[in-house]
Amino acid sequence: MKKRFVTILGLFLIMSSLALGVACSSGDTGGTDAASSTKTTLKVNGSDDFKFNPSSLTAKAGTIEIALTNTGVVDHSFVIEGKDLNIVATAGQTERGSIALTAGTYSFVCDIVGHKEAGMVGTLTITE
Repeated sequence: MKKRFVTILGLFLIMSSLALGVACSSGDTGGTDAASSTKTTLKVNGSDDFKFNPSSLTAKAGTIEIALTNTGVVDHSFVIEGKDLNIVATAGQTERGSIALTAGTYSFVCDIVGHKEAGMVGTLTITE
């Protein structure tokens, strides 16, 4: 009986160690360390009322992933003015793009002809 208990206890400890190792090493936590920077995902919807929802976004400096969901029937884009990011989503689709940004305030627009002029604009604030 004692031998069986020791065997079961040993298996339990091995399985616990494996589970802990997997839990601690899987996935992107979005944290920081000396070798990586912060990564934040921001979700924004583009609609046929020519508005972004939300129109004001905030994130910490580092790599920013934008997930643009088009809730309308015409194409919409997400462009950070003066930066190299242009995401285009067709009707009902979600498209993603990433960019590294430092602290500051950035304007974003839909650059599909006429959409910016109709009010499809927003502000992205990046903090330290």
